[in-house]
Amino acid sequence: MLADNRFQQAMNRTRANEGGYVNHPNDRGGATNYGISSRIYPDEDIENMTRERADAIYYRDYWLKPKINQLPDELAGIVFDDGVVQGQPTAIMNLQKALGVKADGIIGSDTLGAVRNTNYKAIR
Repeated sequence: MLADNRFQQAMNRTRANEGGYVNHPNDRGGATNYGISSRIYPDEDIENMTRERADAIYYRDYWLKPKINQLPDELAGIVFDDGVVQGQPTAIMNLQKALGVKADGIIGSDTLGAVRNTNYKAIR
């Protein structure tokens, strides 16, 4: 599952910003570990979460489910990291707005078609 090299590269960049366990009273996300929050994942043992478990959650919910894996290398890591920080729908809508397609927060055929016909440097 986590042998996906593209995901590992994106995760390594994102992990540098996400850190370890934090439970700050002013953080709306509640207890957080590796960027995984108890507000979003109330059934997870956040305090004792391993890096491997966090990676598995990111792979399933932030890479495969929103179809980030279908984006080209030049954009996948950027949209993935943006999705971790702002939420996947917002990250995808940011991409869609930059592409000039309907911003619905879902990577579908219109978004993928626009990605194939764009200048990645302009998007970045």
